[in-house]
Amino acid sequence: MAFDLGCDESGSGDILVVSVQVAVTEQARKLKRQWKSRLSLANLRHFHAKDFGNYTGGLFTKAGLNRARHELVNDLAKLIHRHVLAGITARVRISDYDQIIPQRFRSNTGTAYGFLISNVSAMYARFT
Repeated sequence: MAFDLGCDESGSGDILVVSVQVAVTEQARKLKRQWKSRLSLANLRHFHAKDFGNYTGGLFTKAGLNRARHELVNDLAKLIHRHVLAGITARVRISDYDQIIPQRFRSNTGTAYGFLISNVSAMYARFT
């Protein structure tokens, strides 16, 4: 049995969020296919959570989704629950990372992004 490990990052301003998800490869393919199909029904090519609460512009408004965006998110969440084995998310305030983490440690982990990726992956490995 093969597994797919997916990473995604998000955030705004000083906040960085990194998520890791794992799925059996066959299920990951089904998720991708069904995700694209559901987005297509809503006249979307991709999904951006940052636009979800924006009712005056952004991705969902341009697609004509006002209140229907809640139904879309529910459908996408069901797909995730159906096809993904596990996921983990971490958040860091970049200014805190830069201020608190000593330079010698940062020379090994790099940026806050590198720090989160390595730690989220390590946390996931502990649970598997």
